Amino acid sequence: MFDPQEFIKLAERILRNSPGASEARTAIGRAYYGAFHAAKRPLEQSFRFSKQENVHQQIRMLFINCSSVDAREIGRNLDDLRDRRNNADYRLDDTVVDQPMTATDCLQLAKRAIMKVQQLLAGPNASSVIAEMKAWAQASRKVDLR
Repeated sequence: MFDPQEFIKLAERILRNSPGASEARTAIGRAYYGAFHAAKRPLEQSFRFSKQENVHQQIRMLFINCSSVDAREIGRNLDDLRDRRNNADYRLDDTVVDQPMTATDCLQLAKRAIMKVQQLLAGPNASSVIAEMKAWAQASRKVDLR
């Protein structure tokens, strides 16, 4: 199975070699998808995610609607990264995402989100976090349980 960390490693390689606008935009996308899949994978045991576009929102909302400060931070980080990725891919007039520094910032944010996901969902409070996510999913009917 593909390791989402490979997206992070690719973004690092891209940024290491004097990146221009296309490289910066590509690295932003890889950083987002590395964090997104690292957040999604441990949740797949408990939730059935949509095969459509809204899977991105489903993942973010599970984290954002937790009482855990770390979970909410993960959700906000994914939201910020998704916004940057959308700008990098679709807003060709956005010169901010052309900058290697923006891509480096996104890469650092993705790494921080991945670290927080690993700590939160593999730590001692993981079962209570998942239980809270399940309760929100059932109440909101926005994500199906397995």
